[in-house]
Amino acid sequence: MKLNIFAGKLKQSLSQNQILAVGLVAVVILATLQQLKINQMRERVVILPAGMTEKTEIATRSANEAYYKSWGVFVSSQVGSVTPGEAESTATVLEPYFTREAWLPVKSHLNSIRLDPNYQQYAAVNQFSPKLAIYEPSTNKTFVQGTQKTSVYRDNKALPLSQMEVTYEMDIKIQSGVPKVTNITSYRGPAHTIAWAQRFPSAAAAFKAQQANRPDQLTPQLSGSDDAAADAPAGSASAPAGNAATPALVAPPSPTDAAVDGAPSDGASRPPAAAARNGNQPDSTLSSADRL
Repeated sequence: MKLNIFAGKLKQSLSQNQILAVGLVAVVILATLQQLKINQMRERVVILPAGMTEKTEIATRSANEAYYKSWGVFVSSQVGSVTPGEAESTATVLEPYFTREAWLPVKSHLNSIRLDPNYQQYAAVNQFSPKLAIYEPSTNKTFVQGTQKTSVYRDNKALPLSQMEVTYEMDIKIQSGVPKVTNITSYRGPAHTIAWAQRFPSAAAAFKAQQANRPDQLTPQLSGSDDAAADAPAGSASAPAGNAATPALVAPPSPTDAAVDGAPSDGASRPPAAAARNGNQPDSTLSSADRL
């Protein structure tokens, strides 16, 4: 009699254990699937910084147009406005946001200004003033057009040394939520977008050939503006002279004695030759709403 009761209870316990085992397996599977789903989730942050009129969105591997343009403006302003005393601090700030290959021409550009004795002698100041930011989704390129100015101080007055219209072109990728510049170059004139290349195919082909011959590091222009580039016809790009390599970045002229002596004594701005000759170049394919 007691044996039958024991056998019945044992059988009931085994059945309950089987149900618990199945339930435990189901819980483990659900927990595993949930963890995998959490690992695949990508958080997107939407912010509206002070002073900005557009929302910027940043995710693990992507961002919106406003973010790319604002980051392009930041990078170009830092690179184009560097002075010898700020070169090292600028490098410290910018280097983490560049890939190793893209950082080489920027590092060379900063070092060329930091080590130029003429900058120290004349207290030269570079300033890049952005005017227009363009983001091209099809190529993931960011363009920043603006004016590059160099001034020197003489007799306690700031004298304009040079002024040119420059475009910074860069590829920016988002890696783990951090922007990384994977390629950067700069050149005179308007942004070389797809629309520009379609409108000026010969100039686009010449520019492509120049970029193919550029060195990994910047070759500074130490004797003032590039007359060949300044004399180029509207909407065209000058071909490389001989086998000379094209700099990866447009370097502001070094404030040599001759250049400083030629600056206007009254401190008035001297009209840039390049701007006067290339005034008919296309300014942009975007509306004025995108101007800074």
